[in-house]
Amino acid sequence: MKKFLKKVLIIGGTAAAAHFGFKAYKKISGIAKLSKSLPEFLNNVYGETPRVNLKQTLNSTRIKVFFSQEILDKFTDIETTIRESQGAARPCYEAGNSACRGE
Repeated sequence: MKKFLKKVLIIGGTAAAAHFGFKAYKKISGIAKLSKSLPEFLNNVYGETPRVNLKQTLNSTRIKVFFSQEILDKFTDIETTIRESQGAARPCYEAGNSACRGE
């Protein structure tokens, strides 16, 4: 009986570690893709490549985008554009995210 429980615990622990490792990999690879694609997208929209700073914590991602003052004065919808462009990348646990429901 002890051998069986030991095997079950080892298999369960390995499966849990693999699950959380894969989730962490997906987050990190998503941030890497975003750091490459977001400046190009904003350059196409506003005509200037901004400096982008991405910080990932355990449960959130902080995106800082730095444009010149001319672009900030000319366009007032920069934050909305960034949020809409990354809508599909939002995690499923956000309330009201239709990607979680398969819509």
